[in-house]
Amino acid sequence: MKLLKGFQADRLISQIGTLDRSSPDAKKVAEKLSQLGPAAIPPLLEALELADRNQTPIYVDLLAKLLDARTLPYFTDALSSTSSRVGWPRPSADSSVPVCGEPSVMRFFTAPSPPASET
Repeated sequence: MKLLKGFQADRLISQIGTLDRSSPDAKKVAEKLSQLGPAAIPPLLEALELADRNQTPIYVDLLAKLLDARTLPYFTDALSSTSSRVGWPRPSADSSVPVCGEPSVMRFFTAPSPPASET
């Protein structure tokens, strides 16, 4: 079933690429994609890589609708990737250009735990 939903997501994503984002047809296709649930997330993340400036807001909105506790691992995996459109920027080993650090929210994931208080 998941494989079938993945194929449906790919088909719908290719339709979005041919439609004007403000058209009623694009909104219908976007609604169908969101109804596919978590199976649509990996194809949407892949599509985001190649999206133009008209498609990007559609994909971002759809991904935001699909974000919840059970789909969070899809997003954390994507954010930890080295992808230029989805993940955090990573400096290359031979880069002489400094890269800004990760957003401050990442401090909460990497900061050491506070010491336990004694009572």
